[in-house]
Amino acid sequence: ENNHYYWEDKLHYVGIPLRVHCRLWESKRWELYTAAGGMVEKCVDGTQTVRWTTGATGSHAESGEPTTNNLEVKPLQWSVQAAVGVQFRLTQRIGLYAEPGLVYHFDNGSPVQTIRKEHPLNYSLQAGLRLTLPK
Repeated sequence: ENNHYYWEDKLHYVGIPLRVHCRLWESKRWELYTAAGGMVEKCVDGTQTVRWTTGATGSHAESGEPTTNNLEVKPLQWSVQAAVGVQFRLTQRIGLYAEPGLVYHFDNGSPVQTIRKEHPLNYSLQAGLRLTLPK
């Protein structure tokens, strides 16, 4: 009851996104659009740090040295996404935008537990300054 064993996984991914935008409505200053697409990601680095304590809690608890192991996640991580966005043009090339959306991560079959396995459907809110390059 007084022994505690826990670990922390850190995974680093590199991904390639692909998205398509469709303009729904546009005026001189405003634009409303939808976006859909997907992404494929590869885990390029992973570590697991294991920590433990034994004995009574508080000042008399003994801690072991943390152990760090490499984690390998070989399968690719696939996801799909959809969003609706609005943009206000400050100038012809610069605009402010907000884009709420949903992302779904497919199970990649890896035994390593990730937040994407625990909660595959997530929401996102992107907002910022957009620079449009000339054609």
